Amino acid sequence: MPDPGYTAADQNATEEALKLRIGRAVAAWSFVESSLATWFERLTKMHPVVSRKTFYSLTGFDARARMLRAVIGTVKTDPDISAYLTAIVKKASQYTHTRNMIVHGDVLFVGYSKSKYFKQAIILQGRQHWTEEPPDSEVLTARQLEIAAENFGRLATIISLGLNWDGVQEKSPLRFLELIRAMPNPAHSSRLDQSVAERIPLADTDQVRWWR
Repeated sequence: MPDPGYTAADQNATEEALKLRIGRAVAAWSFVESSLATWFERLTKMHPVVSRKTFYSLTGFDARARMLRAVIGTVKTDPDISAYLTAIVKKASQYTHTRNMIVHGDVLFVGYSKSKYFKQAIILQGRQHWTEEPPDSEVLTARQLEIAAENFGRLATIISLGLNWDGVQEKSPLRFLELIRAMPNPAHSSRLDQSVAERIPLADTDQVRWWR
């Protein structure tokens, strides 16, 4: 039997490393969606139990985003931060493409030596049949999962910082608008430009309270 170029231990380690990255990305996304659910509660002034059940009663994030946008368009905050609220919902909606690729794809270890993904574990979209070179748009690699988790996490932090805002104008979440708009899309495509990250730091992120 010819040598495949890797051992069973190599394959197992590669697959487990990818699963760890999947877990990190999904956990980061969960903070995004949960924090938006809290914004829905804040804006509607519903009881927390009723609000969360209402928000998650709709199937799919697109429907929840439409409901949240309707609330943002109706409820006026004081001070007015509607531009920030609109921006975080828009960015989250853009990021659902990557989220869906993660949860609706198949985890595969590529043992075909002629593939550019040889000896890698990847996520291949369920609708895509296997070929030697599947389209890049149908594949997520370990590196792309790391990038997605980073971008999901940054967005979740921006949303949570808004929830923690004490109303002081100098700390208004409106200061994050440039950062939100500069964040890469789709979420797995690239890391945030370092110059932007340095110019608009997420200060005190270790003190962020995750609302639930």
